[in-house]
Amino acid sequence: MVPGRASVIVPCFNASRTLAAAIDSALAQTHPDTEVVVVDDGSTDGSGEIAESYGERIVLVRQPNRGLSAARNAGVAASSGEFLTLLDADDVLLPECVARRVRMLQEDPGLGLVAGY
Repeated sequence: MVPGRASVIVPCFNASRTLAAAIDSALAQTHPDTEVVVVDDGSTDGSGEIAESYGERIVLVRQPNRGLSAARNAGVAASSGEFLTLLDADDVLLPECVARRVRMLQEDPGLGLVAGY
């Protein structure tokens, strides 16, 4: 775990139509130390190749299809961040999302979870 680092975990299964937008939004975060972990859960539609095209800008985990929970767990295992954000492959984050969540968690040690739309 790297203190202060935020990991955005993006599990995907056959999400080729939306995956690039999700990854782009994760990479556009204003938090200064954000890693993006994409878990290709056995996609057959080219999702893995889309993720692979981002090269070193993301951490890519490939696994046989085991379902969303297993993909999320694999992303958590592969992440190095102190803070975790789950991002579905058909969704996007606003640029300030991670920074605001991290700030809230750092300002109030009693918080264990921050969620939003």
